[in-house]
Amino acid sequence: MNGQEKRLQLIQSCLVTSPHLGSVAVDIMFSRKCSMTNRYIILKALSDAALEYSSPTDVVENLDARIPKNGSTVVNAGKLIPKTKRFMKTPVTLLKENRFTPVANSFFYPLTAIDQHREYLDLTGRDSELLSRILFCMGHLIRCSGSSPCTVKMVSTLAYLLVPLRHNTNFAVRQAVLFCYASICVSLSKEVLLQFYSDELIGWLEYATKLAEADPSTECRQIAQMAAETIAIIISVND
Repeated sequence: MNGQEKRLQLIQSCLVTSPHLGSVAVDIMFSRKCSMTNRYIILKALSDAALEYSSPTDVVENLDARIPKNGSTVVNAGKLIPKTKRFMKTPVTLLKENRFTPVANSFFYPLTAIDQHREYLDLTGRDSELLSRILFCMGHLIRCSGSSPCTVKMVSTLAYLLVPLRHNTNFAVRQAVLFCYASICVSLSKEVLLQFYSDELIGWLEYATKLAEADPSTECRQIAQMAAETIAIIISVND
């Protein structure tokens, strides 16, 4: 394991153990003294930690479900179980929980500072590669947060930030914008998207369609085509 991998593993471990440190990590990422390599490492750690957090886990509660150990059978809740005077408690799995949702804000909102002026960072020009990675990370965080009220607020913020970036000269930024739009469409339910973003969806579809037809980058055209198809499916539900 080289030095970069060790740093990535260490930062990710800290974020998983203490998710409130997400804002601290982003502050460091935006700081003057942070090297570009370390900025990329921090963004990767944020994405990986969010993915680990969002992996569904069983929520287990002991509801005093009394399962006899042995003996003859009796009917309990429609099932045959052994009858005995000795009972044991068994855990009951209730649901799947997304652990990232409650901590998503501490990862996502510090990244929205991309529109702040920094004399040592030119995110829309010289350092647009970093901007693209930040946007990819934000789209990934949207997907990890699932369909929840906090995700709707995050989506509204992200959609606002994307507007002035849609025609950036760096194709990587345009790809990231498309990825964000597609991530939004697969994260929220169709009902929520149509309720809150019906007008925006039309604009996203027009943007993706234009890039799919005429973007100079072949890869960008391919991503745009997939994004357009994803958005079109949502809009078609409302027809």
